[in-house]
Amino acid sequence: MSGWAFVCVVAAALCDGFLNGMHDGGNILSTMVVSGAMNVRPALWLVALGEFSGPFLLGSAVVTTSGRDTPVPGALTLATVLAMLLGAIAM
Repeated sequence: MSGWAFVCVVAAALCDGFLNGMHDGGNILSTMVVSGAMNVRPALWLVALGEFSGPFLLGSAVVTTSGRDTPVPGALTLATVLAMLLGAIAM
């Protein structure tokens, strides 16, 4: 059971990461294209490069703060993490 729960958590985390990047990327892309600053194709490549390289170049301070300060250590189980990820995906 815990093996399947872990697989579900990893799949939900990947889905959440994809959807988060998709929503942020769309906001950035539309601003550049609609304002006439860039054409669609170069803007798309720039957004994709920025979304991919951002955590590597700028760090992960938000994730570190959320992981350190927010959860109660005894309350984090695979079921609660899966519920949090599914809630984030549904938003």
